[in-house]
Amino acid sequence: MKKLILLTAAIVFSACSSQPILPEADSIKVGRSKPSSDCTEIGVVRGTTITAKGSAEEALQDMKDEAAKKGATYVLVDQYSGQATAVKGIAYKCP
Repeated sequence: MKKLILLTAAIVFSACSSQPILPEADSIKVGRSKPSSDCTEIGVVRGTTITAKGSAEEALQDMKDEAAKKGATYVLVDQYSGQATAVKGIAYKCP
């Protein structure tokens, strides 16, 4: 019985210390050139700001958040809006 309790506790505590499955938005690389050929295209991602006075950085962060939810590690920036309140790109998963 003691062994069962210890095994259960070990499993529970090890699950709490595991790495996240999806990458964090801050770890996603962004660029204007295509990634290496060993990267897999995931699809189009978009980012916008909440207000018309938002910045390009806010739109870019929103796009990185969406890319992270899809499991991307790199985003190729394709287009910024005229006021830089929206951005569009292509998400990739690279090794």
